[in-house]
Amino acid sequence: MLDRLKRRFRVFLVVGVVLAVTVWSALPHIGRFLVVNDELEPADALVVLSGDRGERLEYAFGLYDAGLADLFILTGGPLYADLSEADLLRRHAVMLGVPETKIIMETEAVNTYQNARNTRELMERYGLESAVVVSSPYHMRRVSILFDEVFAGSDIRLVYAPAGDSWFDPNHWWETSGGRRLVVSEYAKLAVLVLPERWRSSSYERGRDE
Repeated sequence: MLDRLKRRFRVFLVVGVVLAVTVWSALPHIGRFLVVNDELEPADALVVLSGDRGERLEYAFGLYDAGLADLFILTGGPLYADLSEADLLRRHAVMLGVPETKIIMETEAVNTYQNARNTRELMERYGLESAVVVSSPYHMRRVSILFDEVFAGSDIRLVYAPAGDSWFDPNHWWETSGGRRLVVSEYAKLAVLVLPERWRSSSYERGRDE
């Protein structure tokens, strides 16, 4: 009996170690899956999504300064009174040296789906045929899914470019409480994308997702 218990304990121990090693080795892949990073190519516009501390706009400005695109579409909805998140992006862009004439404003979107929908409307209105979409690394998987969905059937070409982030490391996200909270949140939001269309549409119109 004692020998049988010892054998079972050894089996449980080996299985536990294997599971722990498997989970540990999978953690970086879980973080990296969120990051979509296409090969950059010249485009008509840089689409900058709001919701961070300025890294997205500064990265996009670097692309603009390098001649990758000549226009900005700054997107982000109401923030306080008559101030929108897009207004903050515009102020930042002008401070960096972008002429006002190079900026197209989208001030209504309050979530990623609305970012995509309103951006498509603006691009079609202005006759723009391509864009580099800029957001934070952890946000890019969801951005690419929703933008590809919204732009399906159009001839507009999109590439996705994650901005550098001062604190999110996809290879070590589990080491900070902020990283753990953010990754869990992103995967929960990705899970919403498999819901029936009527439920997804309701959530898209209700409010913010980031």
